[in-house]
Amino acid sequence: MARVKAILKRRRMPSSKPSTFKAGNIIVDPSEYKVLVKNEELKLTINEFSLLKILIASPNKVFSRQDLLTMTQGKYFESYERSIDSHIKNLRKKLTQADPDSHYIESIYGVGYKFKI
Repeated sequence: MARVKAILKRRRMPSSKPSTFKAGNIIVDPSEYKVLVKNEELKLTINEFSLLKILIASPNKVFSRQDLLTMTQGKYFESYERSIDSHIKNLRKKLTQADPDSHYIESIYGVGYKFKI
């Protein structure tokens, strides 16, 4: 009986991760794989979506290219480090097209990137 109660108690506990992330005009819903900018859906690639989700989940935190590569790909290869720059460039372009006044992703020279509010 105690085992059953323990299992039921665990099932009732809400998850600690938020289901959606919101910053400025951007809403990211990982459960539906959806990004809204000014209430318009934005189409992103898997890598762009992963990067945006990581950055928006920790605003103002600086992530190195190595951190972002490991978090999005699950592994780190030094030769792929600059691919993050391409994904960030494409993500910025799409965000700017959807909201011309937005400049959310900031480059930190010699370190990496951060999402600023």
